[in-house]
Amino acid sequence: MVEQSRILVVDDEAVIRELMGDILTEEGYPVEAAPNGRAALDLLKQFDDFVLLFTDIVMPEMDGIQLIREARLLKPSLIPIVMTGFATLETARAAVKEGAYDYVLKPFSLSEIKLAVSNALERYRLAHENARLREITELFTFSEQVVRFRDEHALLDFVLKAALERVGAKRGSIMLTSRDGRALEVAASVGLPEEAAHVSVTIGKWPSGARPCSSRTSAKPPSSRSEAATSRTAPSSRSPSNAKPPWTAGGIPPPPATGRASWRS
Repeated sequence: MVEQSRILVVDDEAVIRELMGDILTEEGYPVEAAPNGRAALDLLKQFDDFVLLFTDIVMPEMDGIQLIREARLLKPSLIPIVMTGFATLETARAAVKEGAYDYVLKPFSLSEIKLAVSNALERYRLAHENARLREITELFTFSEQVVRFRDEHALLDFVLKAALERVGAKRGSIMLTSRDGRALEVAASVGLPEEAAHVSVTIGKWPSGARPCSSRTSAKPPSSRSEAATSRTAPSSRSPSNAKPPWTAGGIPPPPATGRASWRS
């Protein structure tokens, strides 16, 4: 049995839901039941450990094929099994073409349900093992490429680009601590503005655990709420209106300072 293999049974007939629930519960599986497709989708959103979906084909509001489509969007690894009568056998076969793993004919026997569950769980286990092997293979290939680098900057650029490609992002950065351990510095960046590509932030009590320490600007946080309120309303004659605000640790510039500081905790 696959660990935490929760099964969802969807049928508009209460007797079918109760029968399936009894069969699967006796086999040791956690079971949830829904009378229609909308209720089934709500359960899929509520629990993240569903492995199998048993669904009837003909149901009001949403049929079994539409339910399978929307359920696979919520949980692509979910394995659907269709329950159907002889009159809708062709529809069941069509459901298999739409992504259902198998189908069982009503009235079904205990052995048929056990066999369908066993086969589906075995497929689920093999799919996860294959996915894990692919991840290990990719990690091994990546490690082989990493050890070939001798230059630190080239290595960081390679790691950053590989990470961005993996998650489908177009910009990002790698920040490392300075030699004295008091600040974070951008060591590699892709797609960031020039100001962000060379930012340095001091590790401290500012937002995101850091505060700007760029040599061009040096802002001090307000010591009290009253001082912060004053600083937001009283313009400073010492700061030019076109001065660029310091960059934050997250790479997004804060609102322009109008006094000693306009930071908010």
